[in-house]
Parts: sequence; structure tokens; C-alpha cells
Amino acid sequence: MNIINKLVFVFLLTSTFSFSFSTVTAQNDTMYVMKNGNIVGKYNVNTEVDSVIFYQLVTQSGNTLLAGN
Repeated sequence: MNIINKLVFVFLLTSTFSFSFSTVTAQNDTMYVMKNGNIVGKYNVNTEVDSVIFYQLVTQSGNTLLAGN
């Protein structure tokens, strides 16, 4: 029983380490803007992005853009 407890402890320890390591490496402070599968913009969210707003643009005569609903 003592060997099983050690094996379980080692398994839990390595699992915890690998999950925490993958979480740290998965964090990325870059926002990618893509169109048709291609990257058209790459922005650092800490220094280049203040907010992100999604809306559909509505065009009027004279090429004036208005925010749609």
C-alpha cells in the first residue's frame, strides 16, 4: 500500500506541474485579427488595444459609415 500511495503522489505532483506549466505558456497577450483565414492584424492587448467593439457598419450616400444595430 505504501508504494501505491507514493505512485499516486508522484502522479498527482507531475499532473499538477504539467497543467500549471501549460496554463502559463498558453497565456498570450496578442490579439490577432483574421479575414478569410489570413492574419490581417496583430496587436499587443496591453499597449495597443483599449477596447473591442463588434457592430455591423451601415453605409449611406457619400461613404459615411454609421453603426448598425
